[in-house]
Amino acid sequence: MNNQRVYIRYVAAIASSLFLMTMFQNCGQSGSIALNQQAASSALADLPPTTNTTNYKDYSKVVSVSQASSKVDVLVVIDNSGSMSYEQKNMASRFNTFLSKLQGLDWQVGITTTDCDPDTASTAYRKDGRLLPFNGLNTYLIKSTDDFSMAQSAFSSTVQRPANEGSGLEQGVKATYRALERSLDPTGPNVGLIRDGAALSVILVSDSDETVTSNSKTGDESTFGFKNFAQNLYDYVQNTYPGKSFKFSSIIVRDGDQACLNFPNSDNEAYGKNYQKLTNMTSGILGSVCETDYANQLSVIGDSTTEQVRLVTLDCSPVDSDNNGAVDLVVKDAAGNVLTNYSVSGRMVTFSQVLPVGNFTFAYRCAAQ
Repeated sequence: MNNQRVYIRYVAAIASSLFLMTMFQNCGQSGSIALNQQAASSALADLPPTTNTTNYKDYSKVVSVSQASSKVDVLVVIDNSGSMSYEQKNMASRFNTFLSKLQGLDWQVGITTTDCDPDTASTAYRKDGRLLPFNGLNTYLIKSTDDFSMAQSAFSSTVQRPANEGSGLEQGVKATYRALERSLDPTGPNVGLIRDGAALSVILVSDSDETVTSNSKTGDESTFGFKNFAQNLYDYVQNTYPGKSFKFSSIIVRDGDQACLNFPNSDNEAYGKNYQKLTNMTSGILGSVCETDYANQLSVIGDSTTEQVRLVTLDCSPVDSDNNGAVDLVVKDAAGNVLTNYSVSGRMVTFSQVLPVGNFTFAYRCAAQ
């Protein structure tokens, strides 16, 4: 690995990411979103008529908004392999901007690494999805209730990893999967990582792709294990935490960006195809490790994370079956009033403000599977 690499910086979000930043509002008010599994079959009558049941399928659900602070759980997954030595030198100062964007929310942040190699006695504490202990603090999570200066200092010194610390077989998807599984262990370091009613934001930083047996630049998925697949991680979150808002943002070598992959004096290893796939699936923010300025783009990720307290995830992406220029989605409050203060992107419905306490009915039509 070349420890002398220069000019590489992080993260330029795509144009749609910049649009998200212009929509940012302070969402630190009551009301957290959770799914009520009760079927709202009567709501299907609100959808436009269709006789084409072969191509389309109708869905409905009730989303309950409880009286709780706006909560966001953040997991940062850091590539700590040798090729990241230059980026690690700048990691601390750049992530300070991100933390400041979360102020006003009920947030908590944990950090893990992409190293999922078999444990050894001296390194098990930082492998396989375990949260890292924060330097200077006797905790695995920093929270909005902590003294901000102390939390920021602990975060900065922890997120910046030593050169050549971790495995060269980066497994950010698996590390995320394992971190979530470990959160269910009441005796482990990850306990409390996932809270009821909180949005989940994962931020991955890597110059490689999900790997198991080699640092291949092909992105060949045939050698991957079950927990290394983007779809399997997505399904695990949806099945374990129904209705939870989930975004996976990636700071990577974007697929097809050959200039970035072969950037002069760099050791960039592979297109982050699997990370990019998961980012697209969850409407996360996509960044590039080869941009010269990344501070502002981490700010975009912060804005996007904050926005999650206003986001509801549907079971599928609504379609426009009647060709009227709008997707077939009807949202009503408990009094039967139709809501229109939202935008739709894939499966994600983002409201212009936090929903008030109460039940909200969603009826929508998707393409048949």
